[in-house]
Amino acid sequence: MVIPVSEQDKTCACGCQKNLVDYERYERLNYIPPVYGVIVELREKVACPKGYAGQIVIAPEPKHILAKGKFTESVLAHLIASKLDDRQPFYHREKQLGTCAGFSFRRQTMARTIIESYCQFWCLAGLVQTKSDTSS
Repeated sequence: MVIPVSEQDKTCACGCQKNLVDYERYERLNYIPPVYGVIVELREKVACPKGYAGQIVIAPEPKHILAKGKFTESVLAHLIASKLDDRQPFYHREKQLGTCAGFSFRRQTMARTIIESYCQFWCLAGLVQTKSDTSS
């Protein structure tokens, strides 16, 4: 997936059109039951061909529940469901991801991720509750 820089950011302050220099590469594990795959996000970097100082622009990062997470929301949902509903220990998931997906995802990271996501979901639940209270 390529995330482009906006058209207005592609024009340099000196007036010329900036050229694509490179991409910021970011990989996240994705889960589509029962298939694991890696989604590669490439954010465009553009710069002035004349070397105008400070004119390198990188496309913005897409919004995610956990900004620094190396996996998609579907993997997060799968981890939470497997832990809370299926009562799967994280070391089972760690082995499964290593053998099935070829992706290293340590159990400590899984635990920290679920803890960090709690705040995001708590805020979301509060918004949903507020919305339902006002519509009643």
